[in-house]
Amino acid sequence: MCAAFALSLPTCPSCGPHPVPYPLSTGPTCGDPLYKIRCDNDTLLFDSSNNTYRINSTSPSNQRLVIALPPIDASTCVAADFPTNGPPAQQLRSLQHHQ
Repeated sequence: MCAAFALSLPTCPSCGPHPVPYPLSTGPTCGDPLYKIRCDNDTLLFDSSNNTYRINSTSPSNQRLVIALPPIDASTCVAADFPTNGPPAQQLRSLQHHQ
């Protein structure tokens, strides 16, 4: 029943100049709520448990979104940004990011 409800929701409106392709959701009345992102001042954002990332682009045909990583403080170890129970290093290689 939940799947039928999610499929009946329309595609979300654009976030400024950025389209929000289905299943991405910017609100409770559009998209699939399992793929929640945020629109703030015409900028698409992805909120993780530790940070917020700007979405640079979306590609529905490739089922991919490209995020911009936040600036890294020179005094911070990059490995500290990943939880210890995170994905293995070989899975991280497939992560695309642009700054």
